[in-house]
Amino acid sequence: MTKERVFLMLAPALAFAAPVIAAFLDLSIPIFSGPALRFVGGVAAAGLGIGLILALVYRSGFVWSLIFTAVAASAFLILLDIAANASTWLHEYGSPVLTYVAFVMAMLPVAWAIWPLRNTLPTIMFMSAAAFLLSTVVIPVASGRPSPTTEIGSAEYPAPVLYFVLDEMIGPEGIDRSIPGGEEAYAALRDLFESHGFRLYGKVFSRFFKTADSIPASLAFEWTGNRVPNLTDPHRLFDKFVEDGHRVTVYQTEHLDFCSEQVDRCEVLPSFNPVSRYINHPGIMSAGIYEVMRQRFEGSAIIEGYVGYLKRTSSYVVPKNFDAHAFPSWMQKIGDDIVSGSVTSAVFGHILFPHAPFVSDANCRQNLRRESPYYLFEMRKLSGASRERARAAYYKDYFAQVQCMISRLGRFLERVKSAPGLEEAILVFHGDHGSRISAGKYTENVSDKDMVDNYSTLYAIKGPGIAPGYDLRKVSSQRLTAEYFSGKSTRELGREDMTVVIDSKAAAKTVLRQMPDF
Repeated sequence: MTKERVFLMLAPALAFAAPVIAAFLDLSIPIFSGPALRFVGGVAAAGLGIGLILALVYRSGFVWSLIFTAVAASAFLILLDIAANASTWLHEYGSPVLTYVAFVMAMLPVAWAIWPLRNTLPTIMFMSAAAFLLSTVVIPVASGRPSPTTEIGSAEYPAPVLYFVLDEMIGPEGIDRSIPGGEEAYAALRDLFESHGFRLYGKVFSRFFKTADSIPASLAFEWTGNRVPNLTDPHRLFDKFVEDGHRVTVYQTEHLDFCSEQVDRCEVLPSFNPVSRYINHPGIMSAGIYEVMRQRFEGSAIIEGYVGYLKRTSSYVVPKNFDAHAFPSWMQKIGDDIVSGSVTSAVFGHILFPHAPFVSDANCRQNLRRESPYYLFEMRKLSGASRERARAAYYKDYFAQVQCMISRLGRFLERVKSAPGLEEAILVFHGDHGSRISAGKYTENVSDKDMVDNYSTLYAIKGPGIAPGYDLRKVSSQRLTAEYFSGKSTRELGREDMTVVIDSKAAAKTVLRQMPDF
């Protein structure tokens, strides 16, 4: 076999594997785990198959040259789809047939561009593919953070602040009390916070329905406009804590990292996350790997089809525990730390509860469920009465998990109430968005009721000078955090924003939509 044929056989495999390896490195997923090797190996094998065809048709003669150029053009378009998500627009708005037609049409100009280079193409392809692959191995994407562990010493602190975000906790007035369990959850939620002297807001909404947008917006005191925040935005809430003389402790799961430079102590709570930046799970689940890769390469028709094939032909290992299973132990640990005085005077916690899956009944007895309740129309294609039945069934289980949360928060608050030095503490519990047991996320698909499911959220606060009671003011959680913690008056903050940021298929971006009354 000639050198040119060897180059042709190897080049597509190297090129196709490069962006996939880069994704694993960027996500800190161990590349030598079984599922990761299978995923990369499958992509590389597809490239090797195309390379073998290229090597076989690399012959002299006009017809052979035409065939060779067409196959080379196909390989280039496949690489473009994998590396640059070239099918994004077709994936979002088109059909599979349209994708295939577009692929064939795109081959013509690519083949025309390749034709003059056909004799030197083997060397060009191999050298380019090798350089592409080498760049993903030699220059891996680094996280830019040290290991999130910090020892702290003892010191005198100002009045403590305990600030917790409860993931997927809908607000009191957002609870559908017509569903079994809804009335009881509503009453228990009000009783919990009102009996402990909180000011509980009934009509709060988050301006975002994704955790990775909602919490950074609160931390940055961003409560207006159409800008989508991210985790790299300044944590102005933490800045304010430090300015007031606090040192900051953060409790978080492995999913999102809030341990910015202002944080003195960072506690990463045990949780299930196949893309942890902190823990290399030796037995990462195939299902987790495949889903992460599908999301990472969203818009790639090739990867989408490959993941579908893997899901159909692979056996999954179901994890023993999700984040929701760990909630009771999390609250116990956080309570132990706070009562013992082993944390700093400002505590921020992101708690993935009552987040799905709904693994707890009202008494916190647990199961191993893993079903997703989200986006019943967009993901499950349910409509009409069937969607309403599914919504009611999921909400019934959600309300049971909320009751479990309420009971454990009650224990936590009793411990804090009796702890020395916490008499003047400011306590905050709020959600990051709603339950998301709705039709979907796109503005074209959701009703006002779906908006409430997605955006209504909890906000309860207690502290010196804050009048207890039940407040029916309609306001965003991000605005309330800015009002209470930014140091600015409501006049300085300006007009309130009653819109939410929502995805739009038609606009292919986020748009603003008025939050309905609820």
